[in-house]
Amino acid sequence: MFAGTLTIANAIARLPSNMISVTKLMKMTGKKQVARFAPGFTLLEVLVVVGIIATLSSIAWPVWQNHITSSQQAVLVANIQSITLFQESHKLRHGSYAVGLADRVEIAAALGWTVASEGAASYEINDSDGSFYQVVAREPDGITVCLQMPSNQRC
Repeated sequence: MFAGTLTIANAIARLPSNMISVTKLMKMTGKKQVARFAPGFTLLEVLVVVGIIATLSSIAWPVWQNHITSSQQAVLVANIQSITLFQESHKLRHGSYAVGLADRVEIAAALGWTVASEGAASYEINDSDGSFYQVVAREPDGITVCLQMPSNQRC
């Protein structure tokens, strides 16, 4: 190197330790200071996004579960309503409703009713005097619907 040339190492060595700064060093070397940002997200930004997602999930999950439960109950009620048509036909032929039927097989044998969609739900027609009947429909996950027919009231 030339004797009169000031190198960065020489400049740093000549400055007192409390005066060394990037700005002064850039001025001494004649280079422009360029701000460089690392690509990606900061930890704070990621935590804010995770917090927002957690908040939305805590609100949406119970609403979604209630929607699923109500739709399963609606399917059970619709199937009970279809049993009503077969019960009315049975009453016209025999004078009373078919009661005391414990499962789908007995209901199919007595009324001719079969569920349109094959699901795991069980259906039962409870004992009564024959002037009314109660149908209990149960899903394996615990959802139960009980209707007293033909008045279509909850049990």
